[in-house]
Parts: sequence; structure tokens; C-alpha cells
Amino acid sequence: MSQSSNQDLITQLQQAIQRASDWATSGWPMRFGSHQVEVSSLPAAEKMPRSFANRQEALAYWTNVAMVSQESISYGEKALKALQKGDLPAAYDALYFARFIEKRLNEASPTWGGICDAVINQLNSR
Repeated sequence: MSQSSNQDLITQLQQAIQRASDWATSGWPMRFGSHQVEVSSLPAAEKMPRSFANRQEALAYWTNVAMVSQESISYGEKALKALQKGDLPAAYDALYFARFIEKRLNEASPTWGGICDAVINQLNSR
């Protein structure tokens, strides 16, 4: 693998780690309860009045997102260390798990899917 393609993968991986770290705080549109009240992040859930009937549900969902984020980041960091050592197979192994974990929240895996595919492409082009 060329030095520039390895550096490109490292950059993409660092960006994925940053995106994953923002999942719970940046959030995405989510609606709770029969009135479909939008609570789009953990900070928004924490600010909901205690009288909001689905506050606990929103808090539980966004707390889970924060935990899934941290779990996927731990694999992303393993992949980063592997790439920095030039160990593409180990990087793929770690990214496989990061992608799998993200699929619990989003089947398309927009954070880890692209970098995982890029590593697979590098492995296949050897």
C-alpha cells in the first residue's frame, strides 16, 4: 500500500471517529410518544420537562446512542492504530465490528461503512 493511500485511509478514519463521537450530541430527527414530539439529541432529551410523558424513553434512546458511539469509537481507534502500523487486515477486523455496531442504529452505516469499504478495496487490490 502506498504511503499516500495509507494516509488517506488514516484521514478518513479520523473523520469517522469524530463523526461517531458526535452522534448523541448532534443527533438526528427522532420522534417520541403518540404526539410524535421531536427530541433530536441527548442534550435535547435532558432539557425536556419532567412533565413530558416520553422523557425517559428519549433519555434512554439517546443514552444508548452515546454508549453505542463509544463502543464503535473503541473499534475505530483500534483500526487507526493498525493503519498507523500498516496492518490493513487488523484495521479491517476492527472496522468490521465498528460497522456492525453502528448497524444497531442505522442499517446503512454511514459513519463506518465508507471507511470499511475503502479498507476492503485496499486489501483486494494487493
